[in-house]
Amino acid sequence: MSKKANRHRKVSKHSQKRRNGDAAPPPTGVAAPAVSGPKLDHSPATAPAEPFSLWIQPSAPNGPQRRIDSGPRPAKLGIGNLNVQRASAPDVQVRLGEESTDAEDGIPSFDAKDVMRRYLEGDHAGAFEECMRTMKAFDKSSLEAVSPEARLQINEFVGTLLYLLTRPDLLLTREQTLKIMGGHHTLTNLVAISIFKSTDIHLAIISEQPRNFGKMLLLHSVRNKSRIDPRQFFNADPELASMWYATYGLSAVSPIAEHVWNNVKQHLAYVDDRLQVPDHRINGLLFQATYVDDDQARSIKMRFNADIQRQIGNRNPKLAPVRDRLAIVTGKWRHGTAVHRSLSPLVNSLRNKYRLTLVHLGKRDSSVVTEGFDEVRNVTQEGRTLDCSDLHNGRFQLAFFPDVGMTSESIWLSNMRLAPIQAVGYGHPTTTAGSRIDYFIGGAEVELVEKAQEFYTERLVLIPGLAAVPVYPAYQPQFPPPVQDRIVINLPWGVAKINHPIVKRLQAIQQRVSRPIEFHFFPGSGLHRYHSVPVVLKELGAILGTGAKVYSNRAYAEYMTVLEEAHFALDSYPFGGYNTVVDSLHLGKPMVTQEGDRFYNRASSALLRRVGLEELITHSEEEYIEKAVRLATDDEYRNELSTRLRNTDLRACLFDDDNTQYFCKAIDYLIENHERLQRATGRQPIFIR
Repeated sequence: MSKKANRHRKVSKHSQKRRNGDAAPPPTGVAAPAVSGPKLDHSPATAPAEPFSLWIQPSAPNGPQRRIDSGPRPAKLGIGNLNVQRASAPDVQVRLGEESTDAEDGIPSFDAKDVMRRYLEGDHAGAFEECMRTMKAFDKSSLEAVSPEARLQINEFVGTLLYLLTRPDLLLTREQTLKIMGGHHTLTNLVAISIFKSTDIHLAIISEQPRNFGKMLLLHSVRNKSRIDPRQFFNADPELASMWYATYGLSAVSPIAEHVWNNVKQHLAYVDDRLQVPDHRINGLLFQATYVDDDQARSIKMRFNADIQRQIGNRNPKLAPVRDRLAIVTGKWRHGTAVHRSLSPLVNSLRNKYRLTLVHLGKRDSSVVTEGFDEVRNVTQEGRTLDCSDLHNGRFQLAFFPDVGMTSESIWLSNMRLAPIQAVGYGHPTTTAGSRIDYFIGGAEVELVEKAQEFYTERLVLIPGLAAVPVYPAYQPQFPPPVQDRIVINLPWGVAKINHPIVKRLQAIQQRVSRPIEFHFFPGSGLHRYHSVPVVLKELGAILGTGAKVYSNRAYAEYMTVLEEAHFALDSYPFGGYNTVVDSLHLGKPMVTQEGDRFYNRASSALLRRVGLEELITHSEEEYIEKAVRLATDDEYRNELSTRLRNTDLRACLFDDDNTQYFCKAIDYLIENHERLQRATGRQPIFIR
C-alpha cells in the first residue's frame, strides 16, 4: 500500500454487530490487607466472591511461583443483545497534511496461521517473537485512515495476539514482559481500532489463571472499563509495574472519551513510593500529566526526580566554571518550535556579554539553529544510557534550560549539576518539581506572587513582561471575507490539550447555537503517534458529530491560511496557548480564553489585555461558553471586535517588546548573588528591575 494512497484514503463508516459481553465485578468490600482484583463496572452487587491469584514468573529457572495478591474473582461473563444493530458515531471530517515523521504508512504483514502453527507445536517463544515483530512494525507506521482491508488485517493481528495471551499455557517471562511493554500504548490503540474495542473480556478471562502477572500488565490499559488497583502490581514487581505505570495512558494522546479521561485522572492520582524511572520513556507520562492536572503531575515529578537522582548518584560532570561561559540546554532549538519562537529573543540578549554553548538534546540534525553560539555540544539518551560525554570540560558558570520535560534528556540533565547555577524558562511552563534546577525565570506580568512558593520548587525570578517574547509571525494576513452559511471556530490546540471536559464545552456551545457550527482542530503532528488518528476522530465524532474538521501536519503558511477561514477562536483550558494566541490576534481573530492562576492559563489573558480585548477573558466554564455563544450568534458584536483588532497597532502593543534586556540582567544578578541566595532561608520571588 503506497504512502500516498493510504494517506488520502477516507475513513469508512461501518455499522457493526457487536456482542455486548459485559462481565460483572466482584464486591468491593475486601478486608485488609488483601486488595480487590479486576472489577467490571456493571457488576451486580451480589456477585459471588471466590479467591483468585496473580502470579509472577520465577526469576530463577525452575524457581517457585510466587503468589503476589489475592482477592475476589470476577463473576461469570454474560453475553446479551447478540443481534442488536448499533449505529457508529458520525465521522469527523479530516484534513491531514503530510506526515512529518519518518514513519511508513501501511499495515505490516502478519501470518496468523504461521503464528498459530508455532503455538500448537509448542514453540511459544517463536509465536511470541512473531507477534513482537509485527508490533514493532506497527510502531514504525502511521495509520491515518482505516480501510476495510486494513481493518481485517488489524482484526487478524489483534485477535491472534489476544487469543494467545488468554491461553493458560502461554506464559510470559519477565524479559518478554519488559520487551512487549514497550509497545503497550500502540497495542491499546490497535485494540481500540479493532472489533474488540478493549481488553476487558480478556482481563476477566486471565484473572482466573495462575502466573498471569505479565499478561495483566499488558492488557490493563487506559481504554478498559474495568480497573485494577495498581498497588497490586507494585506489590509484585516495582520495576515491571513502573514500566506499566509509565505507558498506561500514552495511547490516549487526546483523552476525549469520558471513561478514558477518568482513567487518566485516576491513574495520575496514584503515586506509589516504589515508582521507579524505568528508562527514557517517562517524558510522555510527565507531558500528559501536566496537561491533565498540574498538581498531580507535580507529585509524579517529585517521585521520578528523586529516583533519577538515586540512579545518577555522584556521576556529575566535574565543575571548574569559567565566569562568562553559559550553556543553553534544549532539544527544541529549531525554527518554528514554540520554545525557540518565544525564548530565542531572551537568549539573544546574552550574546554580547557571554560565551554561549548550545547543548543540543537528541540526535543532531541540520534543522537545529546554531547561529550565535560559540560551540554546540550534544547529549543523547537510549534506554538506560545517557551519553553526556560531550559535556566533558564544559566549565559552565550557569546552565539555562529553556524547557524541561519536552525531551527525556532534559528531565535527566535537570537532575544533574552541569553548572553551579541552573535556571529554567517557560519553554514548558511548569515547575520541574524537585530537580537540581535552582531558579525559574518568569514574567511579572503573568505570575501570582503569592502563589510562587506553592507552584514552584525553584526560586522564582521575575522580570518585567511575560518572560516569553511575542514574535511577529512570518505570514502576511489576507483577511478573506468569512463564509456565510456557517460559523467556523478555530481550536489551535496541541493534541494533548484536547480532552473530554473541553470537548463537552464545545458540545454545549454547539447545542446553544441554532446556526451550523464548524470546529477546526489543529492538533499538530502529535496526533499521528501510536496510530491515534482513527481513535481520536471516532471519539470526536461521538460528541461533535460531523461539526468538526481536523487539520494536522501543515506547513506554517498553510496553517495560517486555514486559520483565516474562521470567524473567531477559542483557547484551550486548563493548559492554554501562547504562540497560537499571537497567531490568532495577528490574523484579526478574536479569541475567548479562561484565566486561571498559572502562566499557562494566564499568558493568553495577558496578550488579550495588551490588545484591548479584556472582555474576552472569562473566569468560569459557563462564562466561557456564554461568551463563545455570543460571538457565534451576534454578528455585529463579533465584527466590531474583529474590526477593532485589525485596527490595533499590534507592533506597538504586542511585538515591540523591549523586556529582553531584563533577562540578561537576571542572569547577571544570579551569577553575582548565587552564593548569597543559596544561604537564604526563604524562597520569596526575586524581582529584576
